[in-house]
Formats: sequence, C-alpha cells, structure tokens
Amino acid sequence: MFIGYASPNGYGLIESQLYMPRPGLLPSMPSGRKDTWVPEALEFQTKPQIALALIKQIRASGLFTARWLCWMCRLLAPIETS
Repeated sequence: MFIGYASPNGYGLIESQLYMPRPGLLPSMPSGRKDTWVPEALEFQTKPQIALALIKQIRASGLFTARWLCWMCRLLAPIETS
C-alpha cells in the first residue's frame, strides 16, 4: 500500500507499508516469517486500517499538509468486519 502525491507541479511517493495477508502472519508459519524477514511484531491489518494508519503518520509529521485526499483500493475478497 502506498500514499502518493500528484499535482501540476509534480508527483512522488509519500509513505508506504507492505500489506500482508492473514495466512502469512499465522503463528503456525514461523519459518515463513523468518525466511522472508517479516518482523515478529507485525500484526494483520486490513487495507483500510493500513491506509488510515499511513494518513495519521503523514498528518502527525506535519511535513505534508493536504487539503483533501482520495483513496482507491481494489478488493479481491469480501471486506472483513471483525
């Protein structure tokens, strides 16, 4: 997942985070985490949760003040509500 910036003056990547599907983070797959260097502390987050966390990080930094933003996501599975 990433947040980018685009305007008539240019464009660029502002912040990003890897989306990990839930099966890749199960305790039953510890060797998978180690082999792919996935941090032990990383917990499953839905794409909307990741997007909101990235937006909060950007706002907290105070380095990028946008007046509006747009979020796009292609969902390949039903949204989880739990």
